[in-house]
Amino acid sequence: MAGGTVTNTASGVFAYLDNGNLHFTSGSPLNINFANVIVSGISGNLLNDTSITVGTSGLQGDSGATITNSNLGTINGNVVNAKAMVGTGAGTTLTNAGTINLTGDTSIGMYTEDFAVGTSTGHVSVGDKSAAYYVGTDGIMNISGTASVGEDSTLLFGAPASAATARP
Repeated sequence: MAGGTVTNTASGVFAYLDNGNLHFTSGSPLNINFANVIVSGISGNLLNDTSITVGTSGLQGDSGATITNSNLGTINGNVVNAKAMVGTGAGTTLTNAGTINLTGDTSIGMYTEDFAVGTSTGHVSVGDKSAAYYVGTDGIMNISGTASVGEDSTLLFGAPASAATARP
């Protein structure tokens, strides 16, 4: 997807893809105030290669979908309860090789649960009372990138029966 203007609400969904593909490309700025996208199914794929802004839904993958924020990608959010990347269900993968920058309170950079796997080699920054990485029940998170957190925030929050690996 390149160019265009879309007005959305912070909690509204810009696109729902059932085994579909979406590529936010570099070179043409996107004018979508909240690019919240849900990708579902093992053939579902979302690739971000540019700067986008998300709301409270963010980029969500489930049922085996793949979401990638490439080294060219930046995911911004400035609302309360913003989420950048969310993965649920076995086979679902989230990869952040770029930048996540959420400035609103109580936000989450990357979230996994139900055997979804998240990997961050990029940078995640969250505001106050937020979590850079949130690993829900049976979620998996591999962290080898960098992060910064605001006041009263947590770098990594893990629910019971979750697995998180931080590597220097």
